[in-house]
Amino acid sequence: IKTFLEKGANANLVDKTGRAIIFHGVEAKRADCVQLFLKHNASVAVTDKKTQSTPLHVASTNGSTDIVRLLVEAPGVDLNAQD
Repeated sequence: IKTFLEKGANANLVDKTGRAIIFHGVEAKRADCVQLFLKHNASVAVTDKKTQSTPLHVASTNGSTDIVRLLVEAPGVDLNAQD
């Protein structure tokens, strides 16, 4: 992931289901990946098209406090978003 992002890959890419790749890092509880996505300007305001959840919703539901901290401090986070 790091190599692709450093070579200019878009940190806001979506997978074939339409989910932004930051969700995969959040669901895997990989704070290092989430931090890397954020470093490369991944949006934290994206929503899952099916559930309307944001990455912050998913991280808090999963109990990933380290990822929650990263997301809360990220530019553009909406602390009042509802799913």
